[in-house]
Order: sequence, then C-alpha cells, then structure tokens
Amino acid sequence: MYPLQYKLIIPHHFDMATLQKEVEKGGKFITYSYNISLLGLMLNRLSPAIFIPAGKTDVHYRKKFNALCYVFGWWSLPGIPKTISNIRFNNSGGLDITDDIMLNIKEESFPQQTVSIVYTNMSYDQLNKEDLKAFKKVLQNTSGEYYIESCIAGLCINTADSERRTFAVGIKLNGSIEEHLPAIKKDLYRQFFKYVVFRFIDLSQHSEEAVLLNRQGTRIF
Repeated sequence: MYPLQYKLIIPHHFDMATLQKEVEKGGKFITYSYNISLLGLMLNRLSPAIFIPAGKTDVHYRKKFNALCYVFGWWSLPGIPKTISNIRFNNSGGLDITDDIMLNIKEESFPQQTVSIVYTNMSYDQLNKEDLKAFKKVLQNTSGEYYIESCIAGLCINTADSERRTFAVGIKLNGSIEEHLPAIKKDLYRQFFKYVVFRFIDLSQHSEEAVLLNRQGTRIF
C-alpha cells in the first residue's frame, strides 16, 4: 500500500528551521474532512495539512470545508450521514497530525510542500462529544447480558477503507469478551450507523495495542 501523502499549506516565507520553531511555540498541522456526492456515489476526502500558528484560530478553514459538505455532500444516501459526521469532525477541531508531519518531512521535499507519511506516531484519534456520548449511553447502560468494568475507545486513523469510520474499542469485563461480542455489537449499532466498523481490544491482556489505545484514545469509564 502506498504511503499517505499530504499537501502542506504553510506561509511561503517558511523554511525548515522556521517551521520547527513555530511548532515548538505550539503551531499545529490540522487536516479537515469533506465529502462530495456525484450521481448517487459518495467520495470522502481529507484536506491538505494546514498549518495553524499558535494562538491563531482555524474558523476560516472549518467554514471552508464545512461549506463543501453542505453544498456537495448531501446528494446520495451515504452522503447524508457522512456530511453530518464530517461537519461534527471539523467543528471539533479536525485532526491534529503535527507529530506525523514533523516525523516525515524532509529538506528535499519541503520546497514542493508535500509529505509522505511513512512513519506515524498516531493510530487513534480522540472521540468527539457526540461519539463519546453514544458510547457512554450504550456501554454504561447495558441490558444485563454483560458487565464492562472499564472501556477506552479511539477513532482509527490509518485504515485501508477511508470511506468507513472505524473505532477501536478496548474493554475489560467480567467474563469472556468473545462470548459477549455479539451482544455488545448489537447494542452499539443501536447508536451508530451500520457502516461503522468496531475493532475490539481486550484491555486485560496489556498488549502493545491495548497500551497504545490507552495512551491515545478516550476513556469512556
């Protein structure tokens, strides 16, 4: 699979040294999501990696990519929920990919303002308010078929299928996870669209994936 490539939007007078200094001051690279519907089909895309200096607002960029969703996103069945999801995602601040950009940026590619993401520090993004509320509603108020002791969830960033939202759900419960997965999935799909994918991680195993989710994800309870 080819590495993910981002076009960079940064001030023209920046060089590598200036960029590094601005990131150290708190500047961030943010990407936003938008979708376009054509003839009943829906395409979901990420914006270029836009540099937002420390202390500056990103409202202009949120409005820009939300406007693309409003104008072009609705005109297909999958486009309707995706438009809502993308607008919520953008309004929550988009995706901070600063660490990955700085890890992969090279002096020779800087003039072209493009970065290929070969190495990554991030696997999961934090949940937005709506997703956090949905997870809590489902997993804190179970039907009695299972009891979850603790739960952490994160939105998977590096997935092969960019059209489907994928959540990693780390759970620790009293009993076998495999035994209760059908009931847990059934409850989750009462709150989430059917195209959403869930990957479950057993937090009691202390695996590398569980440790990473614990560090990068959002604790549900």
